Amino acid sequence: MKNFFKRVFTIPGVRLPSVPGLKIVRGLYKVATVGTFIAVAFTLAGAMLFPGVLPPWVSITYATGVPAIIPTVIMPERPHTHAVSTRAIKDTYQVAEASSRPVVYLSRLEIKEILARTGWRNLITGPTVQIEDGQWVQDDRFFDQIFQLVMCESSGRPDAIGDPEVGPSLGLFQINLKYWSEIARGSDLFDPVDNAEIAFRIWKISGESFRLWSCDPTKG
Repeated sequence: MKNFFKRVFTIPGVRLPSVPGLKIVRGLYKVATVGTFIAVAFTLAGAMLFPGVLPPWVSITYATGVPAIIPTVIMPERPHTHAVSTRAIKDTYQVAEASSRPVVYLSRLEIKEILARTGWRNLITGPTVQIEDGQWVQDDRFFDQIFQLVMCESSGRPDAIGDPEVGPSLGLFQINLKYWSEIARGSDLFDPVDNAEIAFRIWKISGESFRLWSCDPTKG
């Protein structure tokens, strides 16, 4: 600026005297320059701290650096001198053997056919009843009681085993060996025919009733 004023107020070949006004102009220029810098600084600071004051067409982007990763030093743990971890224990594997006997549930018809080969035969195949149209049909009410007893005792499984603490009880009718070992001697209680025959004998001994079974179907 000083050289600018010199060029403006200098005539070639003529040395002009010092003009006091030039010093005032230079002072005002310095003040204006400092004021402009301060205004710009305050404007930028306000925009960064309070972006809402900016007009909608102006945006500010903040550059973020990658955060520094502070390594964590993990000291190795010393093995215990007297503990289980100081001994190497081998892995053990146990394989269960496949079941050699499949689970079998007898149907209603299959149970009726089995009973027909035992002392129950006349009781489940002989009785008939006359229905409304005058026809005579098989009376299955007694068989229904036996079937209900079998389902309650063994769910129709010939290989069922129950009452281990007071028996055990085996087969379709859950014949208890503790109480009926003499009657069941020589019989295979896992054979449904043998089991049904022993159940028939117990029914006869108990006065032709099911009262000796915990699942007595006649007790409602």
